[in-house]
Order: sequence, then structure tokens, then C-alpha cells
Amino acid sequence: MPSQRIILGTGLAILLLIGAASIGLDLKSRSDTASVDRALEVLKKISDLRPLMRSAESAARGFAVTGNPEFAKEHRDASAAFLSAFDDLLAAVRANPGETRTLEETKALVARQIALSGELVRLQNAGDRAGIAALMARAEDRTVTEAIGSNLEKVVAEERRLLAQNRAESETNGRVLLAIDLAGVVLILVLAIALTLAARRSSRELEQSLTASKATNEALEAAVAER
Repeated sequence: MPSQRIILGTGLAILLLIGAASIGLDLKSRSDTASVDRALEVLKKISDLRPLMRSAESAARGFAVTGNPEFAKEHRDASAAFLSAFDDLLAAVRANPGETRTLEETKALVARQIALSGELVRLQNAGDRAGIAALMARAEDRTVTEAIGSNLEKVVAEERRLLAQNRAESETNGRVLLAIDLAGVVLILVLAIALTLAARRSSRELEQSLTASKATNEALEAAVAER
């Protein structure tokens, strides 16, 4: 049976390994949590972006049809908010090269969509009804809007995939950490039992040694008495 020193050393090594594994998995869990928060932030930004895009387009069409200056103001405000929100979204995905590339391509579409809706406003101010009719007949703005929506859906799909992946990894890490803790507890119990047995064995050996020493002393005393 191993000595008490070996048993204690083994127990300390196990505790250190469990501590290191727990710290590593905790750091990984925090990283996963940060990734989940970022993904949720990106999804929220995209959700907030869509109404602004529709509002800018609808306001331009409303002004082209009615000439109401309130629609022109709404178009300016919505367009400015749309561009600002899109820049925020682009900044939020900088850590993901694929999403960044998709949104960089989409930015040109966004500029085109705003330019088309702005052209409706300009034609209405100029009183060019024929130009307005021709621009609406081309339906280019709808094509651009659909392309923007399609690219945003790609980003949404990627973020949802990352969310699912992070959640799966987090659940796996939790199970691994629980298994490590349980294994550590079992090993420590085994070592405690081994230490107890080693202590009893040492106690018996000491008792036997004392008994043998006593017997030797008595034999020596008897020999001395005999002499």
C-alpha cells in the first residue's frame, strides 16, 4: 500500500487538476456568454433596422403621391436613422469576417435605396409627375430593398447558428465540469479511505514494534538477572 506521503501528494495533485479544469471551463463559459450577448445584440440591431428601412421608403412614396411636407421630413429623419443604425450594426459584427463582408456589400445597396427614395422626393419637389411614374414603374427600389432584406437574413441565420453552437458548447462544458467534480469527489474519498487504512497499518506496525521491543527488553532483563 502507498505511504501516507504519496497518498497526500496524489490528493493534492487531484485537487490542483480539478481547480485548473474548473477555472478553464469557467473562462470558456464566460467567453460563450459574451458571444451569446453579442449575437443577441446583433439580432436586436437587425430587428430595429427593418422598420427604419420601411419607414424611409414609405415616407418617400407618400410624399411622391401626396406632396405632404410631413412625409419629406419623415423620409429625412428615417433615412438618417437608418444609416446610423446600419453603421452600428456593421461595427457590431466586426469580429466576424463573413458577416462583415456581407454587410459591407449591403451598405452599397443601402446607399442606393436611400438615393432612390430621395429621387422620389426630388422629383415631387420639381413637380415631375412623369419622372415619378417612370421611377415607380421601374420598381428598382423594391428590388434593392429585397436584396438588402436577403443579406440581412443571411446575417440573422449566421447569428442564430452561432447562438445554437454556443449554447450546445455551454451545456457540454457544464456536463464536463460536473463529471470532473464528481470524479474528484470519488477519488478524494478513495484516497481518504487509503489514508485511513495506511494510518491503521502504521499504527499496528508501531504496536507490533513496541511489543517486540518490550519482549526483547524483558529477555535482556531476564538474561541480566540470570547472570
